Amino acid sequence: MEGKENARNRANTKQAVFGQRPAFGEIGNKCISRPLSSQISLKPVEKPKSNLLKPLEKPKANLSKPLEKSNSLKVKKVESTEPKPDDNCKDDPQMVPEYVTDIVKNLLFNEIECAIKEDFLADHLIKPNMRSKLIDWLVTICGTFKVGDETFYITVDLIDRYLQAGNIVKEKLQLLGATAFYLACKYEEIYVPYIEDIRYICNDIYKAREILELERSILEKLEFRLSKPTKIFFLKRYSNVAKLSAKEYHLSKYILELVTLEYHLAHVRPSLLAAGVCCLSMGIARDEIDLQALWTTSMIQCSSYEYHDFRPVLRPLAHLIQKIELCKFQASRQKFASPKFCKISTSSILMAPIVKKLIVGKKVTSSL
Repeated sequence: MEGKENARNRANTKQAVFGQRPAFGEIGNKCISRPLSSQISLKPVEKPKSNLLKPLEKPKANLSKPLEKSNSLKVKKVESTEPKPDDNCKDDPQMVPEYVTDIVKNLLFNEIECAIKEDFLADHLIKPNMRSKLIDWLVTICGTFKVGDETFYITVDLIDRYLQAGNIVKEKLQLLGATAFYLACKYEEIYVPYIEDIRYICNDIYKAREILELERSILEKLEFRLSKPTKIFFLKRYSNVAKLSAKEYHLSKYILELVTLEYHLAHVRPSLLAAGVCCLSMGIARDEIDLQALWTTSMIQCSSYEYHDFRPVLRPLAHLIQKIELCKFQASRQKFASPKFCKISTSSILMAPIVKKLIVGKKVTSSL
């Protein structure tokens, strides 16, 4: 009895000290003593110090050790210190220098697509002399209506392309010139002449219906391709890059207008002719015989032509300047004799040493 009481007393004492054991506490043969929950002291957990805000230290480079060569390294091209062709107009939004390269590439492509064939009037009723007479008359008409240079060159281009596509009787040649002028004004000008004005410049020989019918015929034969680049566009670009003076620019425009009268140069690419005219104008105005020295790297970049590319057209251009005084087509010469164009067509510089040098040599065929 005493043994049972002693065992009961030990159990009560253990329960009073350690409390009620959990169910899993009965498993095992050892009694694990642990403090009461009231006796446990809870301490706040300290957060580890973060080094995220501390800047990373850059590894020190050993500059004395040479870099190892690797095929994966890209070589950076060093840009040329020479100014680019369009640097002088990079601040002009109307010149769109960001897109000018792509625009010129597209125009050069269109120039080839709408090219004029050599000797395109070979089997025609229209002769080169008749064509020159028509263009001389159009110079006067464009001056009367005060249209832009682009309108005149578009008119000449429409005439040549239409004559290349089909034949026409000589009685309708003036009608073709007037209709091409009317169509060019619709394409280029803001204010278009009335169709009665077109009839008036032809002395009312043709009816309005004939003008509209021929206009429709031109558009059909040319497949509505009116956006062929003209000579004057390329000349303006070249003169801007070359920074021509006012006198040099008027001289280049005068020579370029004389080119429109010459049938044997009608097939030459407008960009190439403009390059030759620009270079020759600089040589005449600056009294320079070495034209190749004037055609700088910037001019080659903007035109895509080397000096030897347009060299063959320089002699025909010199012959044009020489023969224009005795030519019966004087509209362009009278136009550029005004003070507005520095009276360039009557200036003595036209017979500069470079012109005389180019004239001496093989005889050049001319339609004037």
